This record gives sequence, C-alpha cells and structure tokens, in this order.
Amino acid sequence: MPGTGSNGIYLYSNTTSWSITGNSFYETTSFNPTSSVTYEAIQIINTSGVGFTITGNYIGGSSASCSGTWTKNANAKNNAFYAIYLNVGTSTPSSVQDNTIKSFSWGNSSSATWTGIHIQGGAVNIGTSTGNKIGVTTGTDQ
Repeated sequence: MPGTGSNGIYLYSNTTSWSITGNSFYETTSFNPTSSVTYEAIQIINTSGVGFTITGNYIGGSSASCSGTWTKNANAKNNAFYAIYLNVGTSTPSSVQDNTIKSFSWGNSSSATWTGIHIQGGAVNIGTSTGNKIGVTTGTDQ
C-alpha cells in the first residue's frame, strides 16, 4: 500500500532461529508512496531471538534476481528504506551471508536514509563466510 509502511518479511516476538533463504523481493511498477513511511524487505525485531539465518536472497529490481530496476519517484514523499533490518539477541549470533541488494533508483523528497544492511542491535555475523553484494560500481543494475 503506498500510504502504509510495509515489510516483505517481518518477524517479531516469539521467533528464533528462523532461516530466510532464496527469496526475491522486487517491485514490478514505478513506486509512488503517498505518505512518508518506512519500508523494509526483511525486518526482524526480537532482542531475545537468536540464530537467525538470512542467506541467498535478492532485494531489488523489477523482477526476480534483481533484474530490471526498482524505481521510487523522488517527488513521491520522503521514505526510509532498509533492505535488511535486524534488532536481535546476543547469545547465539545471527548470520547474514550471500545476499544481493541492487538495481534501485530510489528518490526522496528530502533526506530519508536508504540502507542495505542495518543492525540496530544484537550479535550478527555479516559476510563472514560468503560476502553480501550491495550495489554496483556504475548505474543501478549490472
């Protein structure tokens, strides 16, 4: 919904040790939010949950595997974006490996943040066994 913040996957209390693997999160049409809200592809907020695994996901583009371009128009409000947002526990580290985040054209009417991987709190291993790929050296795709 263009007027409500949303998540592709949202885990909250009473969750632990989930695996989020092999998904594609993309937007097939030009995106025009009607409110200044926040969007996350994957969000886990559970400071007692541990051992989450986020691996092999594609976030971005207008079709599977980050193909094409996910476009959010600049004049369509001021919207923060987090591809992966974690606030998890500390006793067993969670893991973020081998994810691809690219193929965006994200405009804002002001200075809201756009973040690939955000760790609000907790123990998380990021790219320690297989690196994550965020962005490209030129343009919005290849």
